[in-house]
Amino acid sequence: MRTRQAPSLGTSLFLCIVFSLGLLGCGSNTEEQPAPDAGEDPFTQEMLDFLENDDVFVELAADSGVLIQAALERGEISLAESVALNYDAWLAPEILPPQYQSDEPFVWRTMQRDMQWVIDSYSTLTVPEQEKYASFLLPPTDPESDFYPEEMAAADSKAPGDYVFKTIDFIHEDVVKATITYTELEGEVTAEATRAEWVKSALGDSWTDYQDLFSNQPEPIPIYLIRLKEHGCMGLATNWYTSGGIYSRSRIYIDSTMGEKDTSATTVHEVFHCFQATLGWMSSKAHSWLKEATAVWSEDHIYAGYNTEWAYLDTTFAHLDKDRIRFDGNWEYSNYLFFFFAEQHLARNDFIVKILKDAMSMPVAEAVTSNFSDFPSLYAQYAKYTLNGFDWKLYTDDPAFKKIVPYWDSKVIYDYYRSGLPAENMEVNVNLGKGGITYQLFYFEPRTDILKRLEFDLSKIPDNPNIRRQAFFKYYNADWHEEDWTHEDHPTFCKTDQPGMVFMVVLVISNADLENPQAFSFDLKVDGDCTTPEGYVNVTESFSAGGSTFTASLNQRDTLEYSASKGAYVALRSTKDYSASATDVIDMGSGIPPCTITTTASGTLDIVYPENERPSRILLGSDGSFETIAVDTDDFDPDNWVTVITESTCGEGTSEETTPTIMSNQVSLTSADVDSTSIQGTRSESFGDMQIETAFSYHRLAGE
Repeated sequence: MRTRQAPSLGTSLFLCIVFSLGLLGCGSNTEEQPAPDAGEDPFTQEMLDFLENDDVFVELAADSGVLIQAALERGEISLAESVALNYDAWLAPEILPPQYQSDEPFVWRTMQRDMQWVIDSYSTLTVPEQEKYASFLLPPTDPESDFYPEEMAAADSKAPGDYVFKTIDFIHEDVVKATITYTELEGEVTAEATRAEWVKSALGDSWTDYQDLFSNQPEPIPIYLIRLKEHGCMGLATNWYTSGGIYSRSRIYIDSTMGEKDTSATTVHEVFHCFQATLGWMSSKAHSWLKEATAVWSEDHIYAGYNTEWAYLDTTFAHLDKDRIRFDGNWEYSNYLFFFFAEQHLARNDFIVKILKDAMSMPVAEAVTSNFSDFPSLYAQYAKYTLNGFDWKLYTDDPAFKKIVPYWDSKVIYDYYRSGLPAENMEVNVNLGKGGITYQLFYFEPRTDILKRLEFDLSKIPDNPNIRRQAFFKYYNADWHEEDWTHEDHPTFCKTDQPGMVFMVVLVISNADLENPQAFSFDLKVDGDCTTPEGYVNVTESFSAGGSTFTASLNQRDTLEYSASKGAYVALRSTKDYSASATDVIDMGSGIPPCTITTTASGTLDIVYPENERPSRILLGSDGSFETIAVDTDDFDPDNWVTVITESTCGEGTSEETTPTIMSNQVSLTSADVDSTSIQGTRSESFGDMQIETAFSYHRLAGE
């Protein structure tokens, strides 16, 4: 089934243009804060770009259908009772109990689910219930059907020019696979005839593809073009099964008032349902979620340029923190985005039908998670894709993927200076649904000296492989950076001259467990003193002898922390740039031209060290004095971050390989290198023909 969407008033954007000024505060969705002065300076304008639009999300109108669905979700009524109430709200709203009556026009968003329930339950219903729903199940060509066209009812006398039913066939491999029935004025070609051709064309666009995906196909499908949108539907498919849950046949209804793109997309969506039905009986809410999410995915699969599935993005991006598997209005449709992401990220879609098949014999959550080798990592990538802003706008589409990013319940903003947040420490509570994702933006005013140290104490977050945390942050007048904080318990920022205090942090926390919610907290610690040292060591090596020359340099910047257990300052993080070049000329003798071998090497690395693998940088003596600086010694560096290219004139051509870090060095410190706030100096050493130049500078060591 495809549904009509609720209106949205000004979808906000989450990083490049999200975060409403009306939502600044400690997780509040109501407290309004004063806007900064746009003309103050370029920095303020940059902030306004982040806080551009009002963060408005319009929930579904509280019509009778919403009230009935809410009562069902609360457990106040059964599914059978909700079906009966929806049916009455459609045809006889005046008989509804008062708590379900509404002045809003009724939109039957669950019509397909309810009709399918009637089909599946019909044999067990009482005779009055069967009589009530009989007209609901009759084909639209039957005058007793609830869907019998009004123009046909008005033309029952069959006078000249009256409306009549027309049918065209869709033939595949010389077999009729569908009949498309519509109405037109007798003797005239109407718009419905054109729409019927659109449906036929959409069948041709999708049938072979679906047949290949499912290795199966449904029985011939009767398709009816009727007026549905006024009831909230663009299309619906119903399926009949035997008592053993074996598929028998399908029927499709398509709204007869839509344009070509919506008609085509709705057709392939509903036909996908019919292929799903060949796998077996899927009747639970979780199955309904899976069926609708993958059917919306199929719209993009067949018509990638139409982007009709974008209609569901408001719901997706507004509620990413909620349970992923849920049947609730537009929610099940909006979750196509996960399957869309997985197809793009993995560059394949074979898992779509595999999940549908597995869901016949296992819980839907298990069917989804078991079809990926490392689902928590994949889900963390989904959370990253769904940032959908600045440097992490990863979804692709033609035309470009819509500019919408997490907002509303999906995100919380903490504006540390304009929202009255505590002056020192703050506890942040996190509640994630089953498969929930939260996006939290922390903003700090960098032009003040009040805040010099910022620590995220994440140690209370459970050590759960399904919970992943990623950080996206930027300094004043600098680019965005990305780090994985899943195993970082105390990521810390300090205000120094270079690169300066971080002023925005987006913390993304994802729960890949689709069966269990997660609730926990972490602490934000701030103070006015920052004694964490930062600095650099630059080492240059050169060598020249005979026909060989060699130069290399390692530029390393560190953020340090004192470790009492090691009696040293250890590196929390290092950024490294390495480059080298070498030339060897080999005398081949006997008049043979010399062989020249030229080697170049380069690499960059930005590494956050695991807590138990932080290398010592500044070693202390037993009396606490600063004794030695160690460069790269015992580093926990990843393998193969330096690329080495070798070119030879000896007939061996060019080769390329990668290697781990190459240089290491130690510098013994003297009293001249150390003062109350820094360690800095230079060294020049010779070892035969090898020259080594070292420059080092670490600041803010006082008070440790």
